[in-house]
Amino acid sequence: MQPTLEQAARELATAHRAVVGDDLKVYEIADDGTDEIRLVEVSDAFLPTGEVWPITFGADRQIPYRTTVVQLTRAEWAQVIAGEPTMRLPTGWQVERHRELNGDRS
Repeated sequence: MQPTLEQAARELATAHRAVVGDDLKVYEIADDGTDEIRLVEVSDAFLPTGEVWPITFGADRQIPYRTTVVQLTRAEWAQVIAGEPTMRLPTGWQVERHRELNGDRS
């Protein structure tokens, strides 16, 4: 049975937290009906780049949804939240529509 978009997003959050560590915060940006998982991953384990670099993965058997991930440090995420012009999320992503995913610890 195919997981829902929310179930697949939580599965990804759990898997990524297992790799990066418990300090990883994963936020889902609600999509606009495109059936795409949009994740912002925040951890000081990531190197700061001063830019937002989305990485997109195609659907596969395990995660049957196109997925785009942005990895940011805590300081960079704070800049995104504050509306810093140089730190904007990808087109169509609205930071106001973010919610934290707790993976399997919901």
